[in-house]
Amino acid sequence: MIGFDDVVKSTGTDLVWLVLLAFFISRGMIKTGLGRRVGLLFMRWMGRRTIGLGYGLAITELVVAPAMPSITARAGGVLLPITRAIAEILGSRADDGSRKRIGSYLILCAFHANIVTAGMFVTAMAGNPLTVKLAADQGVVITWTSWAIATLVPGLLCLALVPVLLLWITRPEIGKHPTR
Repeated sequence: MIGFDDVVKSTGTDLVWLVLLAFFISRGMIKTGLGRRVGLLFMRWMGRRTIGLGYGLAITELVVAPAMPSITARAGGVLLPITRAIAEILGSRADDGSRKRIGSYLILCAFHANIVTAGMFVTAMAGNPLTVKLAADQGVVITWTSWAIATLVPGLLCLALVPVLLLWITRPEIGKHPTR
């Protein structure tokens, strides 16, 4: 009888299975409409300003990144449904001229936060454990904690700057919005 360990050995690494699992979670978020529900909660919790939503997306990315080893699944399957729902609730859609209302700003915040957090944790991107393995092959030991500590200051600084800089660059049409 072929067991799960045999299947994992055939791929050479268990990272393939972690990424696959991340895509299953992402698909579930899209299918169930959880993204829209979370988007409404975001709007209630993150205040009445566009910048608050940008920081909310960055914080969400920071929380989800250590547990989801696929940058693509996290961005496209978890954050995109939330971001898109928030934008659409505020009347901003990608397929018409309203995307500059707030949608472009929110999508760019989520995308850039995703890129930053991918480098902050060993478990945030499938390539990071491979980097740890390559370093170990050269005699350098990198632990999850040492990686996180080394990236903490630059990562948090980037996450703090992204929403502010993108607000200045994209200049969304609405800065305040109703939360109820």
